[in-house]
Amino acid sequence: MKHDNTNLFTGLSLGQKLLLLCVVATIPVLMPLYLYYSGQEKYIVITETEQVGLQPATNALQVLNDVQKHRDLAFAALSGNEKAATERQQAKLRVDEKIAKFDKLAANFNYPGLAAAWLAFKEEWAKQTISIESKTVTAEKSWEIQTQLVQQIFAVQDSILAGSTMDLDPDAETYYLIQTVMVNTPATAEAMAQTRHVGAGILANDTARSEGITQQDRLLLSTFISKTDDLTKTSKNYIERSVKNFPELKTRIYAKTQEAIAATEQTNKLTATELVNAKTATYSAQNYLSQYNTAIDQQFAFISSGIDSINKEFDRQIKATRTALYTTFFITLAVIGLVFLIATIFARYISKSLTNPITYLVNVMDKMAGGDTKIRANIQSFDEIGALGRQFDMMIDQRELVNNKITQENDLLNNSVIDLLQTVARLAQKDLTIRAVVAEDITGPVSDALNMLADETGKVLSKVTKIAANVSNVSRQIQSQSSVVISVSSDEKREVEQASQELNDASKAMLDIAQSALSCNEAAEKAINNTNKAQATVLSTVQGITAIRDTIRETEKRIKRLGERSQEIGGIVNLINDIAERTHILALNASMHAASAGEAGRGFAVIANEVQKLAENSRDATSKISGLVNNIQVETADTVTTMNDAISQVVRGTDLAQKAGEEMRETRDTTANLVQLVNRIAASSTQQSQTSLRLVERAHTIQKSSAQTYDQLQAQGIETDRLVELSKELVASVSVFTLSK
Repeated sequence: MKHDNTNLFTGLSLGQKLLLLCVVATIPVLMPLYLYYSGQEKYIVITETEQVGLQPATNALQVLNDVQKHRDLAFAALSGNEKAATERQQAKLRVDEKIAKFDKLAANFNYPGLAAAWLAFKEEWAKQTISIESKTVTAEKSWEIQTQLVQQIFAVQDSILAGSTMDLDPDAETYYLIQTVMVNTPATAEAMAQTRHVGAGILANDTARSEGITQQDRLLLSTFISKTDDLTKTSKNYIERSVKNFPELKTRIYAKTQEAIAATEQTNKLTATELVNAKTATYSAQNYLSQYNTAIDQQFAFISSGIDSINKEFDRQIKATRTALYTTFFITLAVIGLVFLIATIFARYISKSLTNPITYLVNVMDKMAGGDTKIRANIQSFDEIGALGRQFDMMIDQRELVNNKITQENDLLNNSVIDLLQTVARLAQKDLTIRAVVAEDITGPVSDALNMLADETGKVLSKVTKIAANVSNVSRQIQSQSSVVISVSSDEKREVEQASQELNDASKAMLDIAQSALSCNEAAEKAINNTNKAQATVLSTVQGITAIRDTIRETEKRIKRLGERSQEIGGIVNLINDIAERTHILALNASMHAASAGEAGRGFAVIANEVQKLAENSRDATSKISGLVNNIQVETADTVTTMNDAISQVVRGTDLAQKAGEEMRETRDTTANLVQLVNRIAASSTQQSQTSLRLVERAHTIQKSSAQTYDQLQAQGIETDRLVELSKELVASVSVFTLSK
């Protein structure tokens, strides 16, 4: 089997392979260098990105400073200060200029959230300036809404710091410096501005000067002072960490930092002394504003100085990183080159120590391939190449011995093959009595197998001759029997066709019976349905009549109650009539007494006459009511009698309807029994029809089977004739061989 040893390095010499190995060995050395270089380049890119973000951050802080000033001037202008109104217009123009400048810068920066935050600030700034100029807001409201503007600028500043990665600077000195200058100090300035606003308002308030400062104002100022102190302490701590190991940075920024911190502490102390801890506001509001304005300006001066220091620190970091990067890169390359040179020298020496004996061994192989079978390598070294040379010499010696043995065996094998071919040639002449000579070489088993094949073939052919004669005799018998079977099958086919036709007629008759039974079944079911509907109608009628009877009885009860009430009304009318009679008698008595009283009883006589007329009218009315009540009682009695007659008629109708319902129920039961009988007939006829259909199908199946059997018998007769012919040919073919007796 051929073994393919070719690969990617097969075409290279040993020296080239060793040189390639030296090159590959330098890759692990170059990989750390590449990682170091890529890491430093990434650090430089991050620092440059942060440095680019300084410009929009600076502009945003400038906008913050101008908006704070505009806020103070707008408050003063809306409070009635005309000079402040003019200065507010100038402050507005400065803010608009800074906004336009930032718009140009913002287009170059795709920081997340920056565009949305800046757009929200601009829209709010435009609305607020319009409301301030139109004076549709109060001074306090303008301060409040512009304070929200300041917070929006802080949101813009946060987007810039996050987008430029300044909020996550990898170097401690610049990180703490950025946090102090960009975050803490602007927040400190805003807290001081709010403290200034609240404190100046308290000092300008006459109530605070006379009655004292409210507890709420003290608490608010304490909150601002505490916030400013916390921010100042954090900034002081950050600056100490930032300049700890960088004297140059400390020289540039430390003085400005201390000034800003001192100004903050001084203003906080002023507010605590004159406002928070004082009983009344006695300090000058003008001096208070002046000191706070100076302190806030120092905060922004520190911010400007801090931004310049951050920029210079970025330049220093980039320059130092590049210098270290290039120095390390060139030193590493020099070391790698030296190592590669030394490795190349050693590789060449090792290559020579390997290639020289290998070249000698190749020359020996070339001579041997040219026909020199006496040559030997005779390499005396004890390395792998020496072992290879000795194995090569042993292989040559063994090769000579094997060649001599193969020559002798080939001569014997040739003679045996010639004898075997002669035997095969005689067997090819169909003489199976010939036997091959069995030699002791490799052809012996072949000769033995050939003799066995001839013996077995002779035996098989003898049996085939006998079998062929028997097959011929059996084929003739089958041929005669096949003719008889075909005749019988033809008769069976005719009988099956006649039976199938008769079953078809019987099946059609059963189908007609089944359809008639189904029609009767449907008519009976319709009769049951109609009977059920009629019975339901009768039941509904009975229920309706029962309901009418109940209604009439209820009406009778109510009419009886009406008669009883009319009797009660008669009693009341009698009572009223008695009262009227007594009133009439009383009126007569009064008239008599009035007449006996003379002139003094004239007025009383008039009243008595009126009472008498009233009594007469009451008596007449009660007479009429009594007549009406009597008429109602008579009509009520007649109505009750009529109701009783109607109830009797309804009861008789109910009894008739119930009897009709019972008779219809008996009719439905009789019809249901009839339907069950028809269903049984229909089911039996349907089952019998299905059985007839199955018999027809089986008859068709038998008919098809008979036809197929007939066809098969016809085909079998043809094949039997052919089998007879083939048996004759088989006997003729086997008789050509010469077989042993």
